[in-house]
Amino acid sequence: MSKDNKSKTNLPANNPKGQSVLLQGEMSSATIYSGPLPDPETLRQYDAVHSGAAERIIAMAEDQAMHRQKIEQIVVSAHSRNSLLGVIFAFVISLCTIIGGVYVAVNASAIAGTFFSGFGLAGLVGTFIYGTSFNNKNDVNKNKQAGEGD
Repeated sequence: MSKDNKSKTNLPANNPKGQSVLLQGEMSSATIYSGPLPDPETLRQYDAVHSGAAERIIAMAEDQAMHRQKIEQIVVSAHSRNSLLGVIFAFVISLCTIIGGVYVAVNASAIAGTFFSGFGLAGLVGTFIYGTSFNNKNDVNKNKQAGEGD
């Protein structure tokens, strides 16, 4: 929101011949407001134009804030759920790979079974390391945004 004020001014000035001349110019100023609500003066003006308008504007801002907070809660809980499911599924897949490798090692080829189990174990360790590293990076970013980091 902004308010513009324009005014014309007449300024005396001297020209090179020493004669006085009258210069005309235009001056402009602007006031800018940011945030969910206009300034109190603007709210009073809205209320003067339409009774109860200021109250409706404040109610709209409150509703928007509640809506935004609900969306943030949904996003945070979905992210937590997805992270947990990712870890669970990675564990199950790695465990199945390790068990399959042991089965192949016992019944068919020890070398093939060892590779199979090794890949399963590497996937399990990799998931753990990646998850820990990802969480640490998120914690650092959150601290920086909150002003607690470097």
